[in-house]
Amino acid sequence: MGVPKPTEPTIRDLLQEELRKRGVTVLPEVSVPTPTGRLMPDMLLKNGAQYVVETKLGAETKLLEAMVKLYDYSKYVTEAKGVFAVLFPMQV
Repeated sequence: MGVPKPTEPTIRDLLQEELRKRGVTVLPEVSVPTPTGRLMPDMLLKNGAQYVVETKLGAETKLLEAMVKLYDYSKYVTEAKGVFAVLFPMQV
C-alpha cells in the first residue's frame, strides 16, 4: 500500500480552515452565472472586501491555468476587489 497523496480539495479545505481561524469569511465554490454559462471559483473571501481565490495543486505550469480562470472571474464577480491564485507545489 502506497503513501496517500494530497488532493486539491484536501489542500483547499486546509487553507479555508486556516482563513476561518483568522476571522476571514470563506464562501467555498460559489456559483457565478454568466452569459456563457456558470463559473465556480474555489472560494470567495470576505474580509473588509471580497476576493476571489483559485487554488491549484501541482507544477508551476498550473499557475497560468489559475490566472486565466481568475481573469474570467474578474469580469463577472464585479463586487470583488481582487483575485488570488494559490499554488501548492507537489513534491514527487
